[in-house]
Amino acid sequence: MTEHARSELLNHWIDGGPWTGDPARVGDVHNPATGEVARQVAFASGAVVDAAVEAAAKAGRGWSATSLTRRTQVLFEFREILNARKADLAAIITSEHGKVRSDALGEVSRGLEVVEFACGIPHLLKGGFSSEVSRGVDVYSIRQPLGVVAVISPFNFPAMVPLWFVPIAIACGNAVVLKPSEKDPSASLHLAEAFAFHPLSPLGFILLFSLFWKFPGRERLWTVGVVSFAIYGIIRYSDLHVLRGL
Repeated sequence: MTEHARSELLNHWIDGGPWTGDPARVGDVHNPATGEVARQVAFASGAVVDAAVEAAAKAGRGWSATSLTRRTQVLFEFREILNARKADLAAIITSEHGKVRSDALGEVSRGLEVVEFACGIPHLLKGGFSSEVSRGVDVYSIRQPLGVVAVISPFNFPAMVPLWFVPIAIACGNAVVLKPSEKDPSASLHLAEAFAFHPLSPLGFILLFSLFWKFPGRERLWTVGVVSFAIYGIIRYSDLHVLRGL
C-alpha cells in the first residue's frame, strides 16, 4: 500500500462527483496546530485538467440556456444549504488554515453575502438600448455567458475567495473550474459537495464546479477552452503572458 493510500485522500471533483482515478502525484495537507500531516491531496496532470474543463464546458452549454429565474432559485437553495453548514465549514477552515473559529465564521459570513448578492443578479444582467445616439444610429448592449471560467484562489481565505467569484460566475450562466490552494483545499471541496446536494440542481449542474488542485502547465487552461480567469493574489508578469496564451 502506498503512503497516500494510508491517509485520507482529497481527490478532484469532476463530472458531478469525486474523481476515481489514481493520481500520479499527491501533496501533504498539514494540521497547523500540531504540524502533522492530516490528509493528502491529489495533484492534477494535464489530462485531468482537460477532463475538468471538458466536463465544465459540457454542463455549461445547458446551464447558459437556463432561465434567470431558475438560476436564482438554485443559488438561493445553495445559500440555504451553505448557511446551515457554516459551522462545519468554519471548522474545516480552522483545521487546515489555522485561523481561530470566530475568524473562520466571519470568513464564511462574508462569502455568504456574495451568494446573497448573486441571488439578485437578474436585475444587473439587463441589457440597454439608446435610440438615435447619432444620426440614424441606435446603440444596444446585451449581457451573455462567456463559457468556462477559471478561478485560482489563495491560501489565506480558502472559502471566502472562491465564494467571491463562483456564485457570480454561475449566476451569470457560466461554468466554473476552481483551482484552490493545495495547502487548505477541503473548504472548496465542501462547497462543491454543497452544490451536489442541491435539491433544485438540473442534471449535471455540479459539473459547473469542476474541482482540481495543483497542475503542471498552467497554459493548458487557456488552450483547452477556458475563456476567462479570476486570480486573487500575486502573479508574475511572465505567468500572466502564459495564462493569456501570449
